[in-house]
Amino acid sequence: MTTLLPRLSVNANGWGPSGDLDVAFPDIPYTPYSKSDRLGKAADWTVRPFPSRGPQTAVNTTFNAYEEEDEEDYSTDRIGQKKNLAGRKPYGNVARGGRGYRGGMTRQRGGATIQKALKSRGPAAKPRGRGKGASYKKWGWQSRSQRKFGPSIDVQPDWGDAIVLIDFAGLTTDRIKPVTTEVLASHGKLERFNKAYTKINVRTGKPLEKNWAVERKFYQVTTSDDPVLAEMIKNKVGNVYATDAILTVLMSTTKSIYSWDVLARRIGDDLILDKRDNSNFDFLTVNENCNEPPMEDVDPPYNSMSKLHHEATFLNHNFSQQVLNKEDTHSYPESNPFQSSSDERVASVAYFYKRFDLGDGISLVARTEVDAFKSHNKKPSMLLIKALNEYDPKITDDWHKKLENQKAGAFATEVKNNGAKMSKWALQAELGGAEEIKLGYVSRANPRDPFNHLILALEKHNTQEFARELGLDFGRAWGALRNIIENLRTLAEGTYIILREPNRKQLQVYKVPDHEFEKK
Repeated sequence: MTTLLPRLSVNANGWGPSGDLDVAFPDIPYTPYSKSDRLGKAADWTVRPFPSRGPQTAVNTTFNAYEEEDEEDYSTDRIGQKKNLAGRKPYGNVARGGRGYRGGMTRQRGGATIQKALKSRGPAAKPRGRGKGASYKKWGWQSRSQRKFGPSIDVQPDWGDAIVLIDFAGLTTDRIKPVTTEVLASHGKLERFNKAYTKINVRTGKPLEKNWAVERKFYQVTTSDDPVLAEMIKNKVGNVYATDAILTVLMSTTKSIYSWDVLARRIGDDLILDKRDNSNFDFLTVNENCNEPPMEDVDPPYNSMSKLHHEATFLNHNFSQQVLNKEDTHSYPESNPFQSSSDERVASVAYFYKRFDLGDGISLVARTEVDAFKSHNKKPSMLLIKALNEYDPKITDDWHKKLENQKAGAFATEVKNNGAKMSKWALQAELGGAEEIKLGYVSRANPRDPFNHLILALEKHNTQEFARELGLDFGRAWGALRNIIENLRTLAEGTYIILREPNRKQLQVYKVPDHEFEKK
C-alpha cells in the first residue's frame, strides 16, 4: 500500500507558510509570528498552580491549553477566566493571625484564641486588611468618603447654576500675617471663672445644672439685625461686615464635613455676611470629623445627628454659666446691645466690635465675643468656655476610664473626631482676644439618657497652643477668609448664598432673589 503525504507549501522568502492555507487544513488555528517568537505548550500536566512572580518573557499563547475543572468551559484564551481559589490554603499559621507570625492580627498567648483577642480590642476593632470586601461592609465599616450628607438648603430651580466655584485646595494657599486690629466698641458684662472647677476629676464629678440655659438669655443675632453693626454700616466704618460665628465657619471651611450656608449681600461697595433665619447654623456639631459621623436615621433616635447637635448646644450653654462666680463681675462701657430691659437676665458675655485690615482695600468690621474673665497681673484676662460631650462610651473609649490616666489620649481622640468644631472655638478665641480656652468634658450620666450629664474634668488651653494642637494655622485661616471675600467682592449688587457643597470639597455661590430670605 502506498501512503500519500499531504502537499506542503514551501516559503523560500520567510518563515511559515506562504500564500493561502491549503484547503486540507481549514480548521487549524493559525496566527502570524516571527522566527524569534517563543511558542507556548499545547499541553502541560506539570504546570504549577500559581505562576512565578518573577519577570516573564513574552510568549505567544495562541496554541496554549489551560487546565479547567469542567471540560465544557475549555478555552484556548485566558481572557475573562477567573482563578478558582476555593481550594487555596491561607497564608501562614491561622492560630497566629492568618498572615504569618509577625504579620497576624494577634499572637496565641496562653491558649487565647483569635476571637478572644479581637474581642479584647474593644468594639472599635476593625480588620487590618487593606481591602474593603464583603466582611468589611457586613459589619458597617465604611470610610467617610462613602457617606452621603444632605445640603443645608435645597438649591431652588430659579437660582440657576452656581456662578462661583471655590475649591478647598486653593483656599489655604495664601497666608496673611497678623492683621491690624482696632476695637471700635465694647459692650456687656463678664463674670469671673470659678477656679474650684479646675479640681474636678472623674471621682469627684459634678452634675451639670440644667437651669442656666432657661434662666439666662443667650443672643445669637446675625449681622443685619445687630443695631451696633447697622450704625457702623450706615457710617461706612468698613466695607465688609460679619459676626465671629460667621467668620469662624468661613475660616475653617476646609475642616468642615457637614453642609452649611451663609448669605452674602452686595450693597454698593459693601459686603454684608449673614446667617439665614431658621437654619441650623448656631448648633454645635458632634463627631463631625469622625470616620463614622452621626447620621439622621439611627436607632435610638436620641443619638441622631440633629438630636446630638441640640444636646451639645444646650449643655454648652449650661456649662459656660455654671462654672462662673456670679458675684464677681467686670462691666464694659456699653451695656448688652440686645438686652430688652434691665430686669432681663442675660448670660455672661462681652461683645467687642473690631476692625481688621486684611489688605487689598478690605476693611472688615466684626462683632466678637468672650464668655468670662480671670485676673492676670491685676487686670482682667478674657476666657472662652466650651465643653466636649460624650454620648457613647464606645466611641470615646469611655471617659470615666480614660480621663483618669490618659487625658492626653482623650484630647487627641476629640481633636480627631471634632476638629471642625474645635477649630471654630480656637478662631473665636483669636478673634475675641481670649488668652485661654477652658475646656470641659461632659458625659451623659447614663448613655441612654440625653438629659442628665456629669462634668468629669476641666482643663485650660492657651489659645495659640490649642490651635497648634489642632493643626490650625491662623495665618492660613485668614488667607482663606480673604480669598472668599475677594471672590464675593467681584459680584454685582444683589443677594447671594454661599453653600458648602455636602459631598464635595467645594464652595458654591448662587445668585438668589433679593427678597428670598426676608422675614415674612
